[in-house]
Amino acid sequence: MATGRTRVTSATMSATNVTIFGRTTVPTINGPLAVLHLRIGAASLTNYRLDSPGGVIRLATRLDLSNIDLYTTTFTARIAVPGTSLGLLPLTLTPALLPVSLPTGVPVPLLSATDLTYDQPLIVGGPIRLTGWRIDITSPAPSP
Repeated sequence: MATGRTRVTSATMSATNVTIFGRTTVPTINGPLAVLHLRIGAASLTNYRLDSPGGVIRLATRLDLSNIDLYTTTFTARIAVPGTSLGLLPLTLTPALLPVSLPTGVPVPLLSATDLTYDQPLIVGGPIRLTGWRIDITSPAPSP
């Protein structure tokens, strides 16, 4: 049986109307999990890849989404100059870095990033559109 977290990577992300709400918990089979709560009004991700526990699933070359709440244990990216793929400022957000909750959330009207990686325990909302997609499934080598 596979265990672990689902991980997402993307070469670039352009997002609008992002709000960072801080730390919260989500219920899991193993008990409450501390996560960072982000609300994303709209985003486009290129070279999207989803690594699931026990194997790798490549879902799309482009992912467009809107009106989602993302709950993640880690969010890492290089903040880019808007409209370019020039990632300048490395950023890592985790639940431990922020207060339990922020009174109104921190709005980020425009967010451009490269080299995006985040764990994805929960995503709520949508729609989510896949463009130029294919599904490739691989399994790790068996344990000795």
